[in-house]
Amino acid sequence: MTEKRRRKTGCLTCRTRKVKCDERKPECERCEAANVECAGYAEKRRVKTRLECPEQRASTVEVLNSNVPFPTTPSQHQYTQPRFREDGLPLMALPVNPNPFQRPHSRARDMLGYHQYLYRTLDKLFAPKSLHFWRDYLCEAAWEMEWMFDAIVALGSMHRATLLLSKNSSSDRDRGLDTKIVAIQIYIRALEGVSRDINENKRATPLAVGVLILMAYIEVGRETS
Repeated sequence: MTEKRRRKTGCLTCRTRKVKCDERKPECERCEAANVECAGYAEKRRVKTRLECPEQRASTVEVLNSNVPFPTTPSQHQYTQPRFREDGLPLMALPVNPNPFQRPHSRARDMLGYHQYLYRTLDKLFAPKSLHFWRDYLCEAAWEMEWMFDAIVALGSMHRATLLLSKNSSSDRDRGLDTKIVAIQIYIRALEGVSRDINENKRATPLAVGVLILMAYIEVGRETS
């Protein structure tokens, strides 16, 4: 009896989770039902044939050696800019999380807060024309300055907590309360960091002013949730 070979045409998320994919496009039903972001499908491999003429090979080499940017394929676009649900629900799992029912450790929850800020909170608070500061400038600085990263994570986590606490499910509310406590702890850490930065520079830098504005939103979420 011949062994049945496993297909490799499912979406990247289902293949990572090692579950059967229904292969619906652009987003499979399996990922939608599990409330995880579908990372799209791997690009089809191109098999080089022997019938390729010298002129075709030469043109291929010219393209590879040129500075012309390659076009973005649909699968790449879905992977770098994952699709999110439109109902306003908070992020429950990272796009690369193999199991959405796993309880994340503290550093994983930091990434949940960061992604919540990046993909959900920003467009709720700031106009598109100002995203070059609140998204590009601040998020780039967050990878060098821990207090900046803490402020972003605290605001994203507070946003998640507010959404979870508004749900009817007791498990959602419990998770929301837990997330709010974590957000406040990270907020205090960010407040200590920005205070040190202001004292060392003898003035409030643009980054510090940005963090103080984020903290004002955190205080609003802290009082209303």
